[in-house]
Amino acid sequence: MVKMKKLLMFCYYFPPISDVGAIRSEHFSKYLPRFGWNPTVITVSNPMKGYCETKGDLLPGMPIVKAPSAFNPMPLIHLSNALYAATRRFLGLRESYAFFVWLTQLWIPDPFMFWIPGAARAAQRLPLNRFDAIYASCSPLSGAVAAAWIKKRSGLPLILDFRDPMSRRVLRGDETFSDLARYRLEKQLLQYCDELILVTEETRQRYLTAYPFLKGRVTVLRNGYHDFFKFRGSAHEGSRKQFRMIYSGNFYHGMVPSEPFFDALKHIVKEQLLPGDRIFFHYVGASSHWIKKLVQERDLTDYVRIDDPVPREQLRHYLKASNAVLLRNYTPCISTKLYEGIAMGKPLLATVESREVETIIKSYSPQSIVVSPTDIEGIVQAICALYRKWEDGILIDTISTEFLEEYSWKTRTKRLAEVLDTVTCSNGRGRYV
Repeated sequence: MVKMKKLLMFCYYFPPISDVGAIRSEHFSKYLPRFGWNPTVITVSNPMKGYCETKGDLLPGMPIVKAPSAFNPMPLIHLSNALYAATRRFLGLRESYAFFVWLTQLWIPDPFMFWIPGAARAAQRLPLNRFDAIYASCSPLSGAVAAAWIKKRSGLPLILDFRDPMSRRVLRGDETFSDLARYRLEKQLLQYCDELILVTEETRQRYLTAYPFLKGRVTVLRNGYHDFFKFRGSAHEGSRKQFRMIYSGNFYHGMVPSEPFFDALKHIVKEQLLPGDRIFFHYVGASSHWIKKLVQERDLTDYVRIDDPVPREQLRHYLKASNAVLLRNYTPCISTKLYEGIAMGKPLLATVESREVETIIKSYSPQSIVVSPTDIEGIVQAICALYRKWEDGILIDTISTEFLEEYSWKTRTKRLAEVLDTVTCSNGRGRYV
C-alpha cells in the first residue's frame, strides 16, 4: 500500500467563495487524494465583501481550517472609487477602472494583507511535522507570505502557484513606489520557494527574464474547464433565428481596448454588411452601465442585450442558445473562458494577441477565428465569416474529446501531483505540464 503524503494548502479563494479564483484550488484539492496527496486547506473565515462572492458550498469531507482576516479595506476602497467615478460622470468623463486598480495597489502586498497573521497562526496550530509540502495559491500574494513564514518554521518545501502575475515588473508596466515594494517582496518569496507554478508559457518567460535565478524550478500548469459548462452530447446548433454572439464576465475594459469590437459591430450595421435583424450580441457581466454607454454612443441598442451577472444555470442557458462566444484576453494571462468555451464546443471569436491562446484554439477549435482586439476590419471580417457559416448551416458546435481529456481538472491535478512528487524528491524540475 502506497503511503499518502500530506499537503498544507493556503487558499484564500476557496469554497464557499465562488469567484473564478477558487476554481483551481477547489479542483486540485478534490482530485489530489487520487494521486497520493491528502490536502488540508487553510482559507479565510470572513471573505472580503466587495471582492469575493460566497455562493458556493463547502467541499464535503475536506479538512478545512478557517482563519480570520483582521480588517476589510474594501469599503474604504469602494467609497473612494465611487466618489471618483461620480466626479468623472459629473464632468462628462468616462469612468476609469485604472483608479480602482491604483487604490487596491496601495496595500502591500495587497488588500488581503490582514489575513496573513490569522493564516499563519492557524497553520502553526497544526502538527506541521506530519506534512510533506506547503502550497499557496496566489492571488492574493498575502497567502504566499503566510506560507513562506510556515516554511521558515517547518523547513517543508514550498510551492507557489501564481494564477496571475503578481508584480508590475512582470507585467512590464510603469512602476510606482508600491509596485517597487511589491516587486522586492515577490523576489524574496521566489528566492525562498522550491517551485513556482505558472499558468502560461509566456508568463514563464517573463518571470525567467525578471528573475533569472528561477531557472530550473518553474513549471507551467494551465487551467482546466469547469464541468458545469461542458455540454453533454457531441453537437449543438444554438439559435437558428438569429446569429447570436455572447460574452460573459469581466470585459477587462481597463486592460484591453473595448471600442474596436463595438466599432466593428456598428460598421456591419451601418454598411448593411449583414441583415440587421439577424445579428445579436448578448453581454452578461459586471460594469454593464459602461457597456451601455458604448452601445448607446454607436446606436446599437437594437442589436445588443445587456444583463448584469446571472446565476450559472441561467448563464448556461444563454451560452447554449448562442452561436459564437466572444473571447477577450489580456496578455500574458489566459482567460478561463477559453477552456470553458472549447469544452462547450462553441466557436470562438477570439480577440486576442497571445500566440499561446491562438495555438490552443487552432488545436482544439478549428471553426473559431482569432483576430487582434484592435483590428476593427479584422473583427468585421471575422463576424461576417462566422455569420455566413451559420447561415449555411455549417457552424455547428463540435466538442474535442482530446481537449476534454487533457484539460479536465483530473488531468490537471495529476500534473500537479507529479510536480509535488518531484519537489519532495528534489530532482527533475522545470517541466512543462
